[in-house]
Amino acid sequence: MFEIVGLIGAVLMALLVAAIVMTVLFLLKAVFFVITLPFRVLFALLFVPFWIAKTALRVVGAVVLLPLLAVLGILAVTVLALGAIAAVILPLVPIVLIGLLIWAVFRSFRPASAF
Repeated sequence: MFEIVGLIGAVLMALLVAAIVMTVLFLLKAVFFVITLPFRVLFALLFVPFWIAKTALRVVGAVVLLPLLAVLGILAVTVLALGAIAAVILPLVPIVLIGLLIWAVFRSFRPASAF
């Protein structure tokens, strides 16, 4: 019985030590964040012109490339649609040819006239 109480006490002490260590690490992280905040704000303000230039170049690139990509996309969809239609129709070609041959054979026989 005393062993279980001792084990529970050891587990609770380990959890307490872990909580204290995590609290200290969280406070150190918060202090580091607060100390470095002015430098991060300064560097962010220094890089705003580069961010604006990068965004402007992306917009120009999109304006130039989007019409070309739209035309290529329409062309690709057209080719894929024609391929799908061909994939459906081509297996039926032998049946159609046999039907045309049978029609031609029966067409060649003329019915005898009564007169």
